[in-house]
Amino acid sequence: MAEKKRILIVDDSTTNIFLLENLLQGEGFQVYTALTGRDALNLVTKKNPDIVLLDIMMPEMSGYDVLKNILYNMQDKNTKVIMVTAKSAQEDIDKATEFGAVDYVTKPIDTELILSKIRKHL
Repeated sequence: MAEKKRILIVDDSTTNIFLLENLLQGEGFQVYTALTGRDALNLVTKKNPDIVLLDIMMPEMSGYDVLKNILYNMQDKNTKVIMVTAKSAQEDIDKATEFGAVDYVTKPIDTELILSKIRKHL
């Protein structure tokens, strides 16, 4: 049996985490969750997720800061980051791409779209 792909959901909204967690577990993924950037960075180190679904607007540490930490300070990891956020301005998309995100999904979350993007990057 193949090892389950690991996905880390990082969002300060428990509602968004619940929605994504149920969706992804139902699709057979191993899911981890974090409500803060600091918790996310600890989980990235411990669990080595294949994909991180990362919100931008969070208290204490923004999603951009988390993204930079994942990609620049943990270069030995093959973790890919997909931004999942309510911010839909082109400048936000460009900034996330510049910092190393592989994709960008806006809220409200389209479940079929997010699943297709996850599969694309796995």
